[in-house]
Amino acid sequence: WDLSDGTQLTIDEEPAADKLYTHRYPVFRQPASRAVTIKLTAYSGTVCQGETTQVIQLLATPDAVLDPLPEVCDNIPAYQLVQGRDISRLPVSILYTGPGLSGSGVFNPAIAGKGEHELNFVTKSQGGCADTATAKIIVNESPRIDAGPDRVVLDGTFITLEANTSNVGKRYLWSPPEGLD
Repeated sequence: WDLSDGTQLTIDEEPAADKLYTHRYPVFRQPASRAVTIKLTAYSGTVCQGETTQVIQLLATPDAVLDPLPEVCDNIPAYQLVQGRDISRLPVSILYTGPGLSGSGVFNPAIAGKGEHELNFVTKSQGGCADTATAKIIVNESPRIDAGPDRVVLDGTFITLEANTSNVGKRYLWSPPEGLD
């Protein structure tokens, strides 16, 4: 599978017409391509043989990385992801895929929806080789709050404010805090 590396041999004691042979070459990142020469030797009987060689062009594979994604709330505006990159130093095109994602990497938590989502960052070299990195993002549901109706209070008297959340927790932080008990 590589004439310069005699340790990578495939010997077939039962060859047949149109038989396919496969070999996986190790992944490499640089240079952008590498030529290997393969040799096929065929024997008929114990004395006669024929040989042929062929050059195969191997293409480098990109190396996509997608750093961890922070948890977000479902009510924040769409934003550009910046965690994806390719570290192979090859010229690549990029594509993001997943719930709530545009191909260019703009993430919209409201479209993705509440929960854990798997997002993909795909890099593709000019030669067509691709690599994908995956990360999970958690979209948390934002509280739906109601501070109650507007109220009028006379100086020196008290009223009760009737705040409510419809979907999560019962912890409130009022501001300004002056005069609240």
